[in-house]
Order: sequence, then C-alpha cells, then structure tokens
Amino acid sequence: MLRFQLLACALSLLATSCVGSAAHAFGALAVDGNRGARYGFSYNFPKVEDARARALKECGAGCTVTHTFKNTCAALAADQSRPNGATGWGYAPTAEEAQQTATNFCKKFGGKWCLVRVWACETVTTRGSDAQLTYERAPPLEQVAAVPPSNQPNSPIEQAPPTQPPPVPANASGAPASTPAPPEPAKLDQKGILEIWVRANEAVNARQDQKVTVYLKSKALVIGNDAYEQGWPTLSNGVKDAEEIAKGLEAQGFEVTLKKNLKSDDLDRTLKDFFIYQGLEPNSRLLVWFAGHGHTIDGEGYIVPVDAPAAKSDAAFRDKALSLRRFGEYMREARSRHVLAIFDSCFSGTVFNLARSAPPPAITLATTQPVREFISSGEADQQVSDDGTFRKLFLDALAGKEPDADANHDGYLTGTELGLFLQQKLTNLTDNRQTPRYGKLNALGYDRGDFVFQVEKLQADDLTGASPGRRQP
Repeated sequence: MLRFQLLACALSLLATSCVGSAAHAFGALAVDGNRGARYGFSYNFPKVEDARARALKECGAGCTVTHTFKNTCAALAADQSRPNGATGWGYAPTAEEAQQTATNFCKKFGGKWCLVRVWACETVTTRGSDAQLTYERAPPLEQVAAVPPSNQPNSPIEQAPPTQPPPVPANASGAPASTPAPPEPAKLDQKGILEIWVRANEAVNARQDQKVTVYLKSKALVIGNDAYEQGWPTLSNGVKDAEEIAKGLEAQGFEVTLKKNLKSDDLDRTLKDFFIYQGLEPNSRLLVWFAGHGHTIDGEGYIVPVDAPAAKSDAAFRDKALSLRRFGEYMREARSRHVLAIFDSCFSGTVFNLARSAPPPAITLATTQPVREFISSGEADQQVSDDGTFRKLFLDALAGKEPDADANHDGYLTGTELGLFLQQKLTNLTDNRQTPRYGKLNALGYDRGDFVFQVEKLQADDLTGASPGRRQP
C-alpha cells in the first residue's frame, strides 16, 4: 500500500496583504528524486523561495521542487493501487476544480485508483494573470502530470532555497506534511467534500495511516410519494419524510433534489437522469431516498409510482412500476465511487442476494473502492409503518444520537453500519414485524467499498410524524 507523509491542508486560510500592493501567496511541490513515494507540499508563503524551502524540508533528502504556484488552489492526487504509481497535479481558482484536475491527470497517466492526497488554497485566488503555476524542474511524465499553466514564464525560477527553511506562516490554518495526524475525523464542508482518515489495516487499534479526500461531490435524490391513485392506500408521511430527509442531507453537505408524488414516466426519467448526469464525477457519492409503496412479485421487487394500478392487475402494474432489477442497472450507469439507495418500503429481490457481514472494525483504503448499496425498511410481505420511525432513526444515526449506529465508534457511519443498525433497531422496536434489509449490489466490481457519512454533523429534529399508517409490501 502506497504511503505518504502528507497531511491534507485546510481550505480556509486567513488573509495576508501588503499595504499599497496586491497580496501574493506562494506554494510549492517537491518530489523525491529517487522516484520514491515522498512528497513535500507548502502553501501561503509570502515569498516563492520560502515556499520552495518548506516543500523541500517536508519531502526530505534527495527531493527536488517541481512546481510552484501563487494566488490559486492546488492539489495532488495519487494512484492507490500500486506503490510509486501515477500521480496528478492541478491548480485552479477553487479547491474543487484543482482536485478534479489533479484526479483527471492521475488517471490520464495510468492511475487506476486515484485519490486526492493533499490540497490547499492561497490567500488570494484568481482566474487572472495573478494566478500562476510554474514548472521548475519537470519530473518524469509517469510520475507527476500537470495541467499546462495559462501564464507560464519564459524561464523557470532557479533561486536557491535558504539554508534554514522558514517556519509555517502563523496565519496558515493547515500543517506541514511531517506534522503527526490528529485523532479526530476530518471535516465536511458545505460543498460535499469529505476527507477521511484511513487506518493501516482493519485492526481496532491500527494506526491512522493516511488522510484521503474520498468525495469531491455529494448528491442526493429524495422522493416522497403519498397521493396514490389506483387501489393503493394513501400515505400520510411519505412526502413529509422526504422533506425532513432532504433537510438532513443538506446539513451533511449534500446537494439535494427533492421530488414529490412522481408518476411512472417522471419516476423513471428522474432516476435515470440522476444516475447518468449527476453521477458523472467519479470522486463522488450519490444517495437516493424513496418513501412510498413497494411491492414484490415472484421474487422481484418493484418501486410503485403514484399512478400504478393495484398489483392484482399484473401486466398493467409491471408496466407502470419500476423493478429493482432496472434500478440496479441505472445505478451501474453512475460513475460515482459510492452509491447508496434507501427505500422506506418493503422489498425482496435479487439485488439483496449478496451475503451481509458485520462492518469492519476500522475504515481502511478498501472502504474507498466502488460500491452500490441498498437498504429497505422491510421485507417482502411485511407492512411497513408510515409513522416516520424509519426516517427518524436514520437522521438520529447521522446526528450521533444513536451511538450504536457507529459500530466501531470512529466518527464515521458506513452504509454497512447503517444497514445493520436499522435492521437491529427496527426489528426490536416492532417485535420482528418489520425487519429492514441491507446489502450490496450482487455484481463484480460494485461490492468492494462502503458508503461513508460523518456523524455528529447533523442536528436531527425530534419529530413525531403525522398520524400513523402502513406502507404496502
């Protein structure tokens, strides 16, 4: 496993300026000249030579400064699949654009499993001539790639670094690469970027080995169906649950699309568009929440739109309803790393055939591999409560109000942990009348990783729900 001596830098930096002139902030990247795995990264220095010296110090002996940047955001991505693999370097006015560029170049140069390892934004960020990336000494192409600078000078900077590297600026909120990793989890910002600490192995006491940016984007599609038209009981809380879930996910940094009372064509189009168009970013997570009726015929689960006829009209029902088999096909269309679908409905079906296991004791790099996961609030042939309990348990788990949900108490809630918690909790609350199911898509390449939330970010409301009803199995 590739190991780096880097600590991801914070996005927010306090301003520095010079009276009577524009503020400038410099950063640098140094790479091990012996083609090893060591890197040095610096940011927010008032002089380019100071930024170079700090990067060299953080990288160590045998390192060379390859890039400097000023008044912009910069990022470095690396291939996690093999030691000393491909890396990518990018810069842009925003952290998101810089990280995306770095990831894209990592893949372009052969990276199979590229994650952002370090990034920072300077005091001043701009799209004009004040933002620059300078190649100092170009490394081998397979080692570090970069987007061509829009304002590259005619000759590289060849200033020698000072003998004593300067200290990190007092106004910088990040830390140098050699700083020991803090024990607390990383922070989630409003754009849906999530950085996580991963451990060296799955042992409970394994050391925190490295910090990775597992998601650059977080998108959610939340659907609530109440107004059923043909032979299905009208629900009381499908729309309300969806509205509360939408607010909760927004508090977690998700960009949320909320839909209500979807008919067959709208449901199919909405899901297809969400997975194909919102799922274009590989370094992202997608979440779908559906509250409404579900049904199972001959072992196949169906999502029921509001205009579907009663299930006894077999052909007409299957013409309007959306099978979980088709839903699974749409999930595969997404290029996002992690996709989680949560149904406040009852189902059976082939998508749940994968054996379920207990969550691992710790989050490792394996967690960041691709996955497609499902959770349902009940089994086939069960009546699922329409009293908001399932929604409340989910929000409370994310808010840290249910400490048993985070089974290994590491500050992260994975899809596997969430499924196990909801299954056990709701089964006990209903005396086995309602038993949620969870699992991963039964397809090679989509069953390796795990969806990740950060707990204790959401302040879930203590909602009681409307008058109770039942969601049809």
